[in-house]
Amino acid sequence: MDRILGIKLKHFAIGVFSVTVLAACSLGDTDTLGNYKKETITVDSLDYKSKPLTKEQYSIDSVCSLEWPQDIQYYSISNFIVKNKRAYVQINSYNNSVFVFDANGKFLWKKGDYNNLETADEFETFFVDNNNNLHTFCYREQRIDVFDSDGKSLRKINTRYEHPLSIGVTGNGQYLYSFMENTCGAALAICDNKGNIQKKLIPFGKKYSYRPYQGFFFQNGNRLSHIPLLSDSILVFNSDTLEKVVKVDFKGRFILDVIPDVITSAVEDDTTYKLGQFNGVNSFSEYQETEDFIFYDFSCSRLHDFYAGRRLIRKKTNETLSLWSLFEGFNPFSGLFLLDDKLVFFVSEETVEAIRSRPRDEKFMEEYNKSAPQVQALIDGKIKTPAIFYISLK
Repeated sequence: MDRILGIKLKHFAIGVFSVTVLAACSLGDTDTLGNYKKETITVDSLDYKSKPLTKEQYSIDSVCSLEWPQDIQYYSISNFIVKNKRAYVQINSYNNSVFVFDANGKFLWKKGDYNNLETADEFETFFVDNNNNLHTFCYREQRIDVFDSDGKSLRKINTRYEHPLSIGVTGNGQYLYSFMENTCGAALAICDNKGNIQKKLIPFGKKYSYRPYQGFFFQNGNRLSHIPLLSDSILVFNSDTLEKVVKVDFKGRFILDVIPDVITSAVEDDTTYKLGQFNGVNSFSEYQETEDFIFYDFSCSRLHDFYAGRRLIRKKTNETLSLWSLFEGFNPFSGLFLLDDKLVFFVSEETVEAIRSRPRDEKFMEEYNKSAPQVQALIDGKIKTPAIFYISLK
């Protein structure tokens, strides 16, 4: 994907290891997980890049320009979800805010105050259930806030007693709690819509001296995917039932396969050095799945250089595509959300302006002519930004 990104999409960005002592979950005790499928994704090359798709190999089915608030000129997007014909966009200007738009891009309402640092309601993540209720979670305050489809407050859930690291919300409105501290004997538990633990799914396991910046829960339709801390396996839930566990085989290049003692030992002076010299996969930062696609993102390091392996698997052909080079021509797309058989991308004004500022020389026109007609219209100012693009692969 084109590295000229107009917005700095954090979406659980790659980071250095922190010194927080955290707990990892073990998948060894499977009794509480019920019956589920097991799948393996094999990564042969960490540097893999697919051949970019030509404009004849995909179609931009629709474009939705968003009625963006005029007082937000500079912003970064940390997450967005498309569900029930609505778009939910989370920005990180000063503090988190979620902006809600209808199917035509009309602004409906927002949660969070992006202008006032002192009064802003901070939250790290959000989810949307099947009734269009918005669930936000603030780790620092240990609080879940729930809003109805009109943005009115439904309830607040105090999570200080359980103290989860992160939460996920299933389509039917139940919660999954992921823990970094042994507060209840579980590393992952399922809770009711009031936050009461109903079942401990995975027992609390090892303590780690370091953890990378990563995401933990990802929502696509009725699926909720969970990446346990420093795990090479992903748990994929369908509603509140575990559908499968997906193991990604990096062929011995995953950090716990190479230097497990550094990760699980007490913090020492030389551990930071060893981590800095580590050549391999540190962690997953993202995983999404629908009936048609799997998208996963892992962070790698090579002598202080961190980079991401953003891969898209097309299930019906079993081909793997690299998101860094997905389309020929200009790629103004930031982030990716899987919606059924569609690839959904966010496009900001800043990204488009960066492309427009380039001289229209021979190289520019070569890229321009390789781009889809809608991307050309975007560059020509015929499509208003920010916008959401819905794309199908042929």
